[in-house]
Amino acid sequence: MNYQKTFYYDDGKTIDYINEYNPQTGKITKQTVYRYTDDKTKKSVVEWTPDGKLTKKTYYLSDGKTIWSINEYNPITEETIKQTFYRTDGKTINLITEYNPKTGNKTKQTNYNSDGKTIDYIIEYDPQTGNKTKWNEYYSDGETILSITEYNPQTEEVIKETNYNSDGKLTTEIFYDGDGETIDYIRKYNPQISKLIKFTKYREDGETIDYITEFKYHPKTNKLIKTTGFSFDRKRIAFIYKHHPNGKLFKKTYYNSDGTINKKNQT
Repeated sequence: MNYQKTFYYDDGKTIDYINEYNPQTGKITKQTVYRYTDDKTKKSVVEWTPDGKLTKKTYYLSDGKTIWSINEYNPITEETIKQTFYRTDGKTINLITEYNPKTGNKTKQTNYNSDGKTIDYIIEYDPQTGNKTKWNEYYSDGETILSITEYNPQTEEVIKETNYNSDGKLTTEIFYDGDGETIDYIRKYNPQISKLIKFTKYREDGETIDYITEFKYHPKTNKLIKTTGFSFDRKRIAFIYKHHPNGKLFKKTYYNSDGTINKKNQT
């Protein structure tokens, strides 16, 4: 059985903390810290393995009973490996943060909805740099992905956003330039057949459309049958590619700026 030692504040009466020790090794196994205003109200509890390695810290709200957070540690390196935060009831999970056991850097943060079970969103981090690399947001069921935002692991600038419908089908992909704000191009998909139906390329300002390409598919086979390229304002067709029902390209038609067919480039 462990033995205890009580430590007091300067008044010699109010308990600061109580340590428990392994009687065989003399190493500390548990420390209970109390609030200065009330030495019966717990502030935190720290736990160690029998050989004295830090494994867990539990923090309490002001009532000394309701858990606010729990930190878990790698018993070898004593680096934080997991941190769980609770809502005000002390039972419902608010979020869980996971860490690289070697570096102590964040690797993943899972945020939950008010029920503490269904996932609201997940943030992933580079295990070496600790920088954010991905943000997955979910629909209300906590399973179906609403969107995925990907980041440059060195700069944390946004490089891509992917959106899905409530059935989990891909709808759009937005790609950004190096600054993480300027749109480079957007891909729009038909979620029913998971096929690209529109490609929009932007100019350097990320707002002005450079050109648009649209794709049409066979209603039965879902094979590509037509590709149409438009000018930035969609008022002029730049080219049309036609495909056989099997998807094989058989005709290319290019247009001049006045809308007439460019006969020199027909195939």
